[in-house]
Amino acid sequence: MKKHIWVYAVLVFSLSLQLSVLRNIRLLPDLALLVVVFTGIFFGPLEGVALGALAGFLRGCFSPGTMALNVALFPAVGYISSVISAMFYKKNPLFHVVCVLVGVLFIVSVQILYFNSMHAAEMTLRDVLLHNRI
Repeated sequence: MKKHIWVYAVLVFSLSLQLSVLRNIRLLPDLALLVVVFTGIFFGPLEGVALGALAGFLRGCFSPGTMALNVALFPAVGYISSVISAMFYKKNPLFHVVCVLVGVLFIVSVQILYFNSMHAAEMTLRDVLLHNRI
């Protein structure tokens, strides 16, 4: 983990950038999720889980009520992306797109289940995807 310390610096920088400068741009992807997915793909499951836990904690600090959910989901995404990358060629751009989409759909689906069960919301994945053209 010591030789990949720059990945953690990229995570902190991307979260700072997303929270300060890019907060009003709606068509920008979640930079923390992208960093976690690509860390899982290129640096393996241990690094993906460690960076995912840090990213989930930092993202949870700015998302009231979802700290535990983010801390659990982001390491899972880092691990899943590293497992999927073992099955495919890691430098294929189409694989990167598919891996990010799997991560986004996983996080959004679990968050929808969480909000539906804990807060009596009536959201569906279809409704969320239609209203947030991202």
